[in-house]
Amino acid sequence: MLWVCVVLYLWTAPGRILFPDDEIVFQTTRALYERGSLEIEGIPRRTGELEGRPDGTFGWAPGASGERYGFFGHALAISALPGYAVGRLGAAHAPTTWRHALRSDHYYLHARSQVADWTRFGVTLTNVWITPLAAWLLMRWLVAIGFAWRSSTWCALVYATGTLAWPYSRTFLSEPLSAATLVGTAWCIAEMHRALGGGEPHRARRWSIGAGAFAAFACHVHVLNLVAMPGLLGYALWNRRESLRTVAPGIVVAACGVVVLLVGQWLRFGDPFETGRYDHYSWWILPGEGLAATLFGPGRAVVLYALPVALALPMWPALRRRVPAVAWLVLAICVTRWLLVVMRSDWWGGWSIGPRYLVPVIPFLLVPLAILIERLPSLARARRLAVYAVLAIAVLMSLHLALHSIFEHMLRLTTTGSPDFSYLRRSHWLPGSSALVGFTTLPYDTLSGGVIRLAKHGHTAPLLFFGVVLASGVFAAIALVRALVWHAPGPPSETR
Repeated sequence: MLWVCVVLYLWTAPGRILFPDDEIVFQTTRALYERGSLEIEGIPRRTGELEGRPDGTFGWAPGASGERYGFFGHALAISALPGYAVGRLGAAHAPTTWRHALRSDHYYLHARSQVADWTRFGVTLTNVWITPLAAWLLMRWLVAIGFAWRSSTWCALVYATGTLAWPYSRTFLSEPLSAATLVGTAWCIAEMHRALGGGEPHRARRWSIGAGAFAAFACHVHVLNLVAMPGLLGYALWNRRESLRTVAPGIVVAACGVVVLLVGQWLRFGDPFETGRYDHYSWWILPGEGLAATLFGPGRAVVLYALPVALALPMWPALRRRVPAVAWLVLAICVTRWLLVVMRSDWWGGWSIGPRYLVPVIPFLLVPLAILIERLPSLARARRLAVYAVLAIAVLMSLHLALHSIFEHMLRLTTTGSPDFSYLRRSHWLPGSSALVGFTTLPYDTLSGGVIRLAKHGHTAPLLFFGVVLASGVFAAIALVRALVWHAPGPPSETR
């Protein structure tokens, strides 16, 4: 499953930095790799600054001695270090003509060069492997809580191909890594419970430490992930007061992660509770438009941009009867994050597809879907066909969103609207201004498309590479389908 998703995402990846947020995190990765520092230079032009903020100040805050530090979590920048190393190798050894596979008619946030383009290309592939990892962790969690490998894998594939997981894999945003770390924490907790139930306290403590490590890392991906910690702790202690001794090592590891976060903010900004945003970009508001838009807005509704959630939500009562601890965890994590997001003035998450800040909880929302997948063979034919139709539409919608540039769409929208109904509000509420409709008039935005165009001019080596990768993905997909459809599920198939 992992390799099938990697190949799929690689073929729809743009190979470029898309957002100012991405560029700031890239600069942090570069600083760590080249200098072992967190200090960055920033973007020397106006990008995401709100009205009244100086040009070139987006994404960073001044340190104690005047340094510039990005205010995004550093976990993604650290995870991207291998990609940066790959980009450096490409810059040193690849022909300069290969860079022409990148679109030249798109907005760029940096001065283009062999090194600049290749290192960004390597870094932006990070979510191409992190998103499949999140899907794999979801599958492992479902197995750990009692679902069969087959239904668990189908559910994970639905997440990987039929939700915002696919279009977000083409970005360098932190949402895929947030999803992976939060689901990874839940999986380790479930394995801890299984080990305790099997009378293996030593093994349970190891899983507890694993859960703590995932939770600690999640805090450094995005500060918003802290809101999930009480729910995850409750899940770890569910009906197991006697297991506090087992859970304690994980709590200590997670607490160390929070302490490191606070110390890092104190060292950079002089205040352990200052993230570097200083309320320049958002502030607390009464939930109103965000609450309604994330439920019903054509440009921001969770269910619209993650259509399988509509099939999963009605199955929550069945999940509560079957695995109550998991059902209440799903409710706690999703509701608390949703309420916190809609109480912030930037609830939509900038120039992004759908409800950006809710993307990390989509795998949790899909957990009840595993029950529906198990019940599919016993459903009436009409109901089965309806489920298949919804899933097919979801995959096609995700593919559509993964083939185009949201930045290009939003840039076009900036010429529309009025002071009372800005282009941003249009993107929330008008179907014609949503990504789903607006993308239909945009050109495809994929590196693979550029590689095909490059081959037409005689430079065939990149296309040969993409072709080999595609062939390997097809063979992996055939093996996966055979395991899911014809063969009995088993451990050898779990990583396909």
